[in-house]
Amino acid sequence: MKIRVIESCGSTNEELKGLLRGMRADHLLPPAILALEQTAGKGRSGRNFSSPAGKGLYLSVPFELASMEEALPIMPMASVCVCRTIEALCPAVCGIKWPNDLILEGRKVCGILTELMPLERGLFLVLGIGVNLSQEEADFPPELRNKAISIKQACGTVIEPQSFAEALLPALETMIKALPKGKAEYLDYYRKKCITTGKSVNVLFGESSVPRKAEALEITEDFKLLVTWENGDTEALTTGEVSIR
Repeated sequence: MKIRVIESCGSTNEELKGLLRGMRADHLLPPAILALEQTAGKGRSGRNFSSPAGKGLYLSVPFELASMEEALPIMPMASVCVCRTIEALCPAVCGIKWPNDLILEGRKVCGILTELMPLERGLFLVLGIGVNLSQEEADFPPELRNKAISIKQACGTVIEPQSFAEALLPALETMIKALPKGKAEYLDYYRKKCITTGKSVNVLFGESSVPRKAEALEITEDFKLLVTWENGDTEALTTGEVSIR
């Protein structure tokens, strides 16, 4: 998989989506986009992703899919790929908070965002990955300093963005080749690394919703989070912001 490195952009996802929209039917997929800085990095639920220059991995990867079935497990399977890459490059024990946050020492080190693009020439997906590599506490906005962490803060290892990308991209290529039927090994790893299951949690469905209390039971075969609500009902969640109580 080829990679294009740029100094700065608003959002690597938006940059890549523009390339996909402009791609002619006879063209190959554009390369993955790695920015050394994002001025409008995208997180889940419309939030910003803090992206200071030279301090993190800000990467967007394009995939062409045969069906919607292939799209559904990509985010959790990508979480597995990032988790493995972190642990291969530094002496850290990484966890996964359902559905897509990577956790070191109880704080978020990576977020993952997927965006589907149904275009005239086919179905595409942009996978955005942001990893905090070398931030110090002062590099994070004040509201994130007790929630976010970098690999350097956690274990003292300094990893350059391009080095991390070069280690991660082969794993993502292997992942996409495993779809749609080869997800069992990723599911097993995800379940082992998931820090959400077996915990009491609060679930938010939208920024303005009231948190609902639940017990997180397990990760289902299709990477949903099975919970039991306070009234005893069970539900397999496909979306939602989950925090551990």
